[in-house]
Amino acid sequence: MIQANQISKSFGNRRVLRKLDLSLQGGEVVALVGLNGAGKTTLIRTLCGLNKPDSGSVTLDGLSLSKTGAGLRQKFGVVLHATMLYHNLTCRENLEFYSRLYDLPSKNERIPELLNLMDLNERSQDIVGTLSRGMQQRLSVARALLHDPTFLLFDEVFSGLDQRFLSRIIDLIKKQATANKGILFSTHDLEKVFSAATRVDILNKGQIAFSGYVNELTPQTLLAKYDELTNGASLNQGLLG
Repeated sequence: MIQANQISKSFGNRRVLRKLDLSLQGGEVVALVGLNGAGKTTLIRTLCGLNKPDSGSVTLDGLSLSKTGAGLRQKFGVVLHATMLYHNLTCRENLEFYSRLYDLPSKNERIPELLNLMDLNERSQDIVGTLSRGMQQRLSVARALLHDPTFLLFDEVFSGLDQRFLSRIIDLIKKQATANKGILFSTHDLEKVFSAATRVDILNKGQIAFSGYVNELTPQTLLAKYDELTNGASLNQGLLG
């Protein structure tokens, strides 16, 4: 389980996270929603150890991320807005490079599997910098899955994808959850919350202001709660059209 305990994070005079508590267990799919600038990206980066909290702690199965090395952080697969890909390498070369970082054979069997899953076989020898944003996003998902991590943290993973791959990523998230992986994804789209998540957390004013199980909510009740917390700001209403 990932456990964030009273974490705070500031950038200069701007306090982004304020004594925030959050947990993520294996088999859970948590949709993280909030206004632009609410701190969703900062929270995701802090949960996986890319940002160090100013105070509080993040633990993984009871072990502090701040007191362990890269081995513990390899339990995370992360997709951020920055793809973390090398744009002067090919798709396959990127996955081979990350394989070595994760102590996998550079020619391991996961690479063709993931290229096939993301429909990138025919583009495997293309330089990443020549690919569309959507293709780079698909390769980023392949990179995040490469080492079979225990937890997946996705920041706007649906961005730039066409409808076919939106459905594929939703199916992938559900499949990973059935394998007891813990998944957290940020989104502005109400439809994705109800299509993929088991729980929804609203991040507001640096804290998780609301947390609820999706099967106990309707789009209308979630929107009402979101509007209440954010003074009338709206999610992309998706299912409500």
